[in-house]
Amino acid sequence: MRAILGGLAAAMLAAGTATAAVTTYYHAGSWHAFSGTDDENQIVCGIGTENSADGRSLDLTFVIGGGALYFQASKPNWSIPDGTQAPVTMQIGSGQPWNEQATGHGTSLAWSMSRDDTSAFRQAFREAETMTLSFPSGNEPPWTVSLRGSTGADNTFARCIRDLTRREQAQQPAAPTQPFGQGAATGGATTGGATTGGATQPFAPGATAPTQPPAQQQPTQPPAQQPTQ
Repeated sequence: MRAILGGLAAAMLAAGTATAAVTTYYHAGSWHAFSGTDDENQIVCGIGTENSADGRSLDLTFVIGGGALYFQASKPNWSIPDGTQAPVTMQIGSGQPWNEQATGHGTSLAWSMSRDDTSAFRQAFREAETMTLSFPSGNEPPWTVSLRGSTGADNTFARCIRDLTRREQAQQPAAPTQPFGQGAATGGATTGGATTGGATQPFAPGATAPTQPPAQQQPTQPPAQQPTQ
C-alpha cells in the first residue's frame, strides 16, 4: 500500500502545480486553507504554511474521492533530480515520529500517508505547538514548523473535504430504475398457447398437478341369453 501511495505522490509532484487552479480562502495563525482543482482536474482541499524568510513551504492536500493525505515540502533553492528517493521524518511535539519515503522533483519533495494513519496525525497536529521536519539523507537542516492556528486550519480542512465530497456525490448520475425486482426472469413469448420465460403462472414455481389413477373400466358382460321357446 505504501508503494502505491508513494507512486501517486510522485505522480502529483512530477506534474507540478503550475497548471493547478486553487484559491486560498482562510488564514489561521501560520496556516492557510485552499481548495480548487489540480493539474489533472481533480478537486482538492488543502492546508499549508510558508516561511516568508526563505520561501520554504509545507502543503497537505486531499483529493476528493481519494483516501490518502498528500504532503509536499518545497524550498526555492533546492535542486532535486527527478525521481530521487529521500527519507523524511515528521515529529509533532514530542510524540512518536512518522518516517516516510518521499520522491523529489526540482524544488520539492512529496510523500503520502494512508487513511489508517491520518486520524492520529491530524489529532496530534491540532494539539501540538510545533512540528519538526527532518531530512536524514541530506544536508538540509531540520525545519521547525509552527502549528499556531493548526486547529482552525484543520477544522476548515475537514469541512472542505466533507462539503466537496457531498457535492460530488450529489452530482453523480443516479442508477436507472427498473420495473422488476433483482433476480426476476425476463418475459418470454407464447408458443402454441403455452407461455415461456417470465410469463405469470397460476401456480407456484415447481408445483405439479397431482396425478390420478386412470378411471376404472366396468367389466364387460356377454349379452343376456334369451330363453328358447
